[in-house]
Amino acid sequence: LLRRLQLHYRKKAIKIFGKKRGLVVAFLGPDGAGKSTTIAAIRTRLQELGIGTRMAYLGPWGGSLLNLRGIFSALHLTPYRPDYKAFDKGRIAKKPGPLRGMKNVRFQLRSGLYYALLLFEMVVRWRLRVLPLLRQGKVVLSDRYLYDILTGYKNKPIDYHLTLRRWLCRSYPRPDIGIVLDAEPEVIFARKPQLSEQQLQQSREVYRQIAGTYGFHTLDTSRDVAATLGDFERRILPLILAGLDGGKNAGTAIASRRRSRPLEPAGL
Repeated sequence: LLRRLQLHYRKKAIKIFGKKRGLVVAFLGPDGAGKSTTIAAIRTRLQELGIGTRMAYLGPWGGSLLNLRGIFSALHLTPYRPDYKAFDKGRIAKKPGPLRGMKNVRFQLRSGLYYALLLFEMVVRWRLRVLPLLRQGKVVLSDRYLYDILTGYKNKPIDYHLTLRRWLCRSYPRPDIGIVLDAEPEVIFARKPQLSEQQLQQSREVYRQIAGTYGFHTLDTSRDVAATLGDFERRILPLILAGLDGGKNAGTAIASRRRSRPLEPAGL
């Protein structure tokens, strides 16, 4: 019965999201972890190996095809409670408790509609922006992913709707390879002082949990880009090459790519 259900779900998923031949590599991490710089270096390395790559934004907080920001603003939809905003900004000392009565009903309805529209947007984005590239055999490098909603709202931690957010993540295609970019809080804060070091530590912990749950790899971006890229080449690049070459042994896939196009020094 379980096997039958798995096959049924797989058929449904293929019907919704389509078949593919390429790979999706998703990058997660707090703002300031070095995503843009690291992704650019990795993309250059893949292109040096003759691998076609494209960039895509699959995060929940921007890049909308359906003008979600305008829709959310018009309908006053947000999953972020105003009293939590006041708490995060230090305007109130005590963390707010659960909402009661009609306040809770209105908030739950608005939040439910928010997440329903977000999932619809993400499916549309996948079918229009990602699936055509995968059918061409491209490696899609995704700056952020839907899984970012597990950290809260725009990197602000929230401890409600967790079951709903997990369900949304399970309903979305899992990336072929996931990478969490991490650095020490003081390093991230020096790059982008948007969150306090305590909030950054909480965010890093959630990203570690995501890495453990979904099998993501972790790259340390506290060092220079060349060091991070070297770590990527040792641990993750063989998986990408093996995936593109039909599940070959990683060593065989690397040798095949290097014979067709030698791997040049980083030059960073």
